[in-house]
Amino acid sequence: MPLALGSQTAGSLTRPAAYCGGAGFVAPVGGPLSTEGFAGLSHSLDAVGLLTPTVADLRLVYGILTAGTTPPVVTHPPVRPRLAVWTGTELGDVAPDMLAALARSAQHLAVDLGAEFVEIDWPVRTPRLADAHLTVMAYEAARTLAEEGSRPDLLSAPLNALLARGRGTTSAEYRHALSVAEGARTDMLALLTEVDAVLGPAAPGAAPRGLDATGSPVLSRPWQLFGLPVVTVPGHRDDSGLPLGLQLVGHPERPEALFALGHAIEVAARTARGNACRASNKHT
Repeated sequence: MPLALGSQTAGSLTRPAAYCGGAGFVAPVGGPLSTEGFAGLSHSLDAVGLLTPTVADLRLVYGILTAGTTPPVVTHPPVRPRLAVWTGTELGDVAPDMLAALARSAQHLAVDLGAEFVEIDWPVRTPRLADAHLTVMAYEAARTLAEEGSRPDLLSAPLNALLARGRGTTSAEYRHALSVAEGARTDMLALLTEVDAVLGPAAPGAAPRGLDATGSPVLSRPWQLFGLPVVTVPGHRDDSGLPLGLQLVGHPERPEALFALGHAIEVAARTARGNACRASNKHT
């Protein structure tokens, strides 16, 4: 497929892109891509997304859809970009292959673009953001889907669990989660004026086996709470050959910088993998 449209409230676009070896873009919450006409789940968190084969395709489609509403598209990554690398391990287990892919891309950025890396104490930031995201999502979903929730026999077990959690969340807990998001978003936007992007894993690992689950969205929760733009970058594979996606999180006013950086990361990853395959074939 050259293009698919989607949406994300937790990790419903980032994970599929990562699992399938495609590129994904989650637009900033509130625009410039509108959710008008979407069924909706959580008005504070719902965002439009794009899925394409490559980051270059994402950049093309986004430029077409937002023509006249955004600054000109950046065609080259920043000179000596400043990045904050995030492993996500404080939120749960991340596969060794995924962490190795993240390290390889960081090294490529350092060698090819002269990237500088900023140290961030993520464990003091992200766990409470992931918790706040789930609280907001559950509370709003229970009210958005109140009619659907009255027929639990027609809903999936995960959706029933989410709606049950939302019905059990008090208004005070919901308002507290929103206040956590508001205060932390100010700090995050300040960080994103100092760095070009946050680079991290798009999912804990490769796609889970079977059809019973779609994997954990926990690595998307902090960024979706803030409504930030995210580019899922393909190009890496695990030892079994399954796709591994990385994510770039950026400032809502500079999505074009994410496309440029994401393209550079993708090209480096695909080139390195191609060289490794050629070397392996040569020796066999």
